Amino acid sequence: MNLCIFSGRITRDAETKQIRDDLSITSFSIAVDSGYGERKRTDFINVKAFKKDALAPHLLKGKAVAVHGEYQEEKWEKDGEKKSRVVILANHIEFQQGGNVGAAQQAASSGHEKYLGGGMDDAPFMRMVEY
Repeated sequence: MNLCIFSGRITRDAETKQIRDDLSITSFSIAVDSGYGERKRTDFINVKAFKKDALAPHLLKGKAVAVHGEYQEEKWEKDGEKKSRVVILANHIEFQQGGNVGAAQQAASSGHEKYLGGGMDDAPFMRMVEY
């Protein structure tokens, strides 16, 4: 089973790129703290969400989120140099309390919200739901 769960704060406003007429990818990263005292560290996790409707207006810098998804390593070559990075393909994003609250976030946040969906195969069926 390939499942990762991270809880942290969004480090930059999300960006959305249109792949096809019916599919877009929303990308962002989160800062995840671990350890304590002198051993405390912060890891920066890249996240991608495949969604028909853009999530970017809800994924703003400073917002606290929990991301559930699949671990994936992206590999490419640039100028003859091999590169790679780890990305979490989100299939569940939960907006948590806390973080910077701007007008756009207040409009997007009425109670707790979740983003449910999967990887590329489930992209047309993803949606934002409230409970």
